[in-house]
Amino acid sequence: MKGIIFTLDILLSIVIVILVFFAFSEIRPEGLEEKIFESLSFVSNDVLNVLTSLKVYEVNTTTINHLISMGQIKEEDMNKTIIDLISSFWYSGNVSIARNISEEILSGFDVCLSLETEDVIYQNCNKTGKVYAVASRIETGYELGKPSYGYMARAFLTSIKNKTTSEYAFFGGYEGDGNITKIIELPEDAKIVSSYIEGVFGNNFTLYINSNFSGIYNVSSSNMEPSSWTICNSTHAFCSYLKPEKNNFSINFSNSKSNFVGGGFIRVTFNTSQSSNQVNTSVYYFPGIKGLINVYSSFDSPGDVKDIEVYLHYKTNYTVFFNIGNKTVWRSNASYVEQKLSNSTISSLLSYNILSNKTVPLRLGTETFTETVGGKADVILITDVSGSMNWRLDSNYNGVNKDCDHVNENDTNRISLAKCLDKEFAQIILNVSGNRVGLVAYSGRPSAIPTSSSQMIVSYHSLSSNSTSIIDQINSYTASGATGICGALRQAIKMLLDQSNSSRTRFIVLMTDGLANVQCSPTNENSTIGCIPRICPNTGYCVGGGCLYSTCGDWVSDRAVNDSINEGCRASNHGITVYTIGFGPVSSCPVSNYTLNEVARCGKGKYYSSSNITELMNIYRNIAGEIVSLSYETQRINITGNISMDNTLYPDSYIAINYTPSNVELSYGEITLNLESPRIGDMVGFGSNSSFVYGGFQVPNILRINKAKVTSYSSEYWTDKVFVKPNSSSWVSVYKLSDYGSAYQTLGDPFVVQIPGYLFEPNKVNYVAVGTGLSASNSTGGSINDKVIYEVVINGVVGYGNAFNNSEAAVNDAYNRLLSQIQSYVDVETNNIEVNQQSISGIKWLWGPSLIKVVVWQK
Repeated sequence: MKGIIFTLDILLSIVIVILVFFAFSEIRPEGLEEKIFESLSFVSNDVLNVLTSLKVYEVNTTTINHLISMGQIKEEDMNKTIIDLISSFWYSGNVSIARNISEEILSGFDVCLSLETEDVIYQNCNKTGKVYAVASRIETGYELGKPSYGYMARAFLTSIKNKTTSEYAFFGGYEGDGNITKIIELPEDAKIVSSYIEGVFGNNFTLYINSNFSGIYNVSSSNMEPSSWTICNSTHAFCSYLKPEKNNFSINFSNSKSNFVGGGFIRVTFNTSQSSNQVNTSVYYFPGIKGLINVYSSFDSPGDVKDIEVYLHYKTNYTVFFNIGNKTVWRSNASYVEQKLSNSTISSLLSYNILSNKTVPLRLGTETFTETVGGKADVILITDVSGSMNWRLDSNYNGVNKDCDHVNENDTNRISLAKCLDKEFAQIILNVSGNRVGLVAYSGRPSAIPTSSSQMIVSYHSLSSNSTSIIDQINSYTASGATGICGALRQAIKMLLDQSNSSRTRFIVLMTDGLANVQCSPTNENSTIGCIPRICPNTGYCVGGGCLYSTCGDWVSDRAVNDSINEGCRASNHGITVYTIGFGPVSSCPVSNYTLNEVARCGKGKYYSSSNITELMNIYRNIAGEIVSLSYETQRINITGNISMDNTLYPDSYIAINYTPSNVELSYGEITLNLESPRIGDMVGFGSNSSFVYGGFQVPNILRINKAKVTSYSSEYWTDKVFVKPNSSSWVSVYKLSDYGSAYQTLGDPFVVQIPGYLFEPNKVNYVAVGTGLSASNSTGGSINDKVIYEVVINGVVGYGNAFNNSEAAVNDAYNRLLSQIQSYVDVETNNIEVNQQSISGIKWLWGPSLIKVVVWQK
């Protein structure tokens, strides 16, 4: 063939180069290796040029002729280059054919060479030379026998005929106390398949769906083991009461006690043609309650929070408060409320950065009339009522008396703030039945310098569980006099020794805004009549010595300091724990810090100090929470006293959170479904210990999780920690209740905790761990009935596939590929799928791009 004659010229030039190379190899001048490399480079580049320019129709070899006769090389392949031909066979698995063609073309060269990709295609001698030259080129090509012109198609969903999914209404960790209403919103085309309810219910109940009787349900569960029922399915008429849009589920308990739900959910399963429902607003609906308003729950912020709006609608005979996280955002004693809390109001009280991408506990409750059962704490709360307590918190100027709704204002005096903090502290302690609180108000009266008989105790209240009596006494406090810290501690110790015993946990909480300047009797440890000494250096006035000097804007006696520390140590010797609080500017005074720190250290408690109102509020709450968690065994809610149950929280109350989503936004054609994992007790690798229950579940490979929630039956405790472990990765913390404070008793109790979808890996086992506790340091395990409820995304798009000789075949291919991808999850018809087809030429098939190398070396 003419191709052989044509290529002889090229081959002849290569042979000449080779002869020149051997001529150089007979001499050994300086720089010979560089010249040998240059010659070898010419050879390698020329050989590669031959292979990439020579066409199949120009070559006459045994193997190529055989392949043409057998139809393996077709007419459309004759214009391929030789390197394309060799590579096509090589990458399609026909290694021997590729090597045979290479050998027939390259074996005539009297030089060592090889043709290589990732592996060696052809090599004519062993690589033993010292100098090598490499010529390389990136090539790609299309498979033999495939069309170089044809039709390809892609497909994506524009709609669906039907999918089966579910919507949920979740109960909080505790919702009561009374009859409860929950709302579920359904799409406008929803066709009901079934409905299901599970939860920890305090009593038997009757269910009404949209005011229609829907069954009587008898409870048989324990605190961490929910009862469950199918409300309706294809054989139950109750499904007919469900409708598109809003549905009210009303739970009416059968008697007047234990009317609560301690976690659980209602699920409605339905068919719909809506492929997805992507929104950037999350709405939490409060439960409807007819009885006493008492909610421990949570809401989700599944992104970066932009704004929050709260709507409260209720009627009551009592004071109602609302906490988000550890902040009180609403408190009112109004009997009827329709109140919208705007974003400006909420943002002034809360940091949205702290709330973003988290589950946030919430607490909506009625003051005074709910309690937590199981306490055994006796606490004496000591309050400084010396003259400086009339001053503002930030200065030595007189402040203004304020009520508790206005103590955040700058001109508030210290005594007003202290009284409000005392009352909240007492409420937290007394909300646990069995706990008691006693009071000591102290100063030093008269306060003249010197005074041999200064009464350090202004008033006291014996240990009591009567919150009304305790609050009335706190309200009576007025400020004047000196600061007799040691006498206040003596009075508290005496009360605890007389009124309590070692079977109970005993605490003293002492606050002061000043310095110790009244000395205690060195001969009578029960005496609270003190002595104010003369100014230093005169130490002869008081029994036992001592004198006053000025520092930090106040008078202090070192002997009064030591007397106070000794009383802290004496308390500890009787098994009493002492906490101390530096209140106001005194927190930056070295003498005060030393005194209060040593009292707390010797009393085996803790010392806190701040001149910031918010920080002081948190200090009191944290101490109260720690005392409660250290002193009780279980937590449950009771209603006490002669209480009116004529109170209503309306189910149109809500929290609306507008946010920027942190999850991947849905693409066109993607479909969402809600699915449930097995319960943790049935998961892969299930395990439990005193802190957690944990287990793993697998998501199918074609699905990704968009968002997820894990449920937690917390019983008499609080859901306080959730961890996720994607496949073999490390555990990742996604929720810690202690982030909001150690006083769990003031916080909400989530039943569901959100988990970012990106933490789950498709086609792998993903682990989740859930824990409950009484406090951050007191874990109580978890429930085997917890599960993950998650939204998956199904890809409703397939890209261009193979090329076909006609458009119909390409369209059918795209349709069938998409159908096989989604048919396990949704029903579709031809008109639900849009197919784009495209005619193309120069189709590249199967192999490349690949690096092709010709390596040449000296024999």
